[in-house]
Amino acid sequence: MILTHRVVTEVSRELDRQFAGLLSTTVITGCVASAIRDLRGSISGEALPEMAARLARVRLAALVDERAARASS
Repeated sequence: MILTHRVVTEVSRELDRQFAGLLSTTVITGCVASAIRDLRGSISGEALPEMAARLARVRLAALVDERAARASS
């Protein structure tokens, strides 16, 4: 549990810088937590932070694209 909290915090900070002004910290943190839940048990604990960051980044980019498409419609 402590490891999960630490990973969520670290990955969320990294992605918050990337998506600043596009998505809220709450959305980013929720996406990171979801990515960790989805990956847990299917990859090694050592790979979890990097893979969670990658998965969350892809999901957040898709969300930004989706919102931009809706806004331009």
